[in-house]
Amino acid sequence: MSYRLRDGLSFCKAGGHVYFLDIEKDRYFRLPEAMERAFIAFIKNGARLGAGFDKLKANSILVESMSPEPVASPPHIRRPSRSALEVSLSTPPFRFLTITEVAAIVYSTARKLRRRSLKSVLDGVVTARRDQHLRAAHNGLSVDDDLISAASLFHRARAYVPVEPSCLLDSVSLARFLARRRLSASIVFGISAEPFSAHCWLQVADLALNETVSAANEHTPIRIV
Repeated sequence: MSYRLRDGLSFCKAGGHVYFLDIEKDRYFRLPEAMERAFIAFIKNGARLGAGFDKLKANSILVESMSPEPVASPPHIRRPSRSALEVSLSTPPFRFLTITEVAAIVYSTARKLRRRSLKSVLDGVVTARRDQHLRAAHNGLSVDDDLISAASLFHRARAYVPVEPSCLLDSVSLARFLARRRLSASIVFGISAEPFSAHCWLQVADLALNETVSAANEHTPIRIV
């Protein structure tokens, strides 16, 4: 029988340990020592270490698979070396309608995050992104310039929306704002260990859109949406 990581789970290694994100239960967690050893052995070479492996199955960390699949691996994305927050670029005129648009997106996103699972909200982002035809460069601007310009508009308008900022709320909101402009970016979830902290931001290639380069690089990616 083959086994795979349960849907909705992702993991990374940081600080000498394995950390998990469960988007169906909206939580980060670590495994007890014996289970962690068994999980590391499994992802390394498919080894099944006795009681530890049995507990991974019993706790639905690993589930049966009908066909052989590649052993799970942590997500991979280029480390950001540029940030839209740290790039100087002329932006389109700032209009009141942009504040109205951003406010509507932020309020509706906040409602979804309160009422739905993280998985449901992220699935909605993926659907919106898939339904859009990505925009090519236009008006002499590169796609990167389009992304930086749109992110800058969002940040400027967001300052007028009286909702407490948070990385998840603002990353999902910015992703939706970009999708309306037929622009796409990945939501990167990352963690740092000792002490544990979780964070997320938007990124395209090596360009972070709503975080500085240094802050993003302090975190190890655990899931990319």
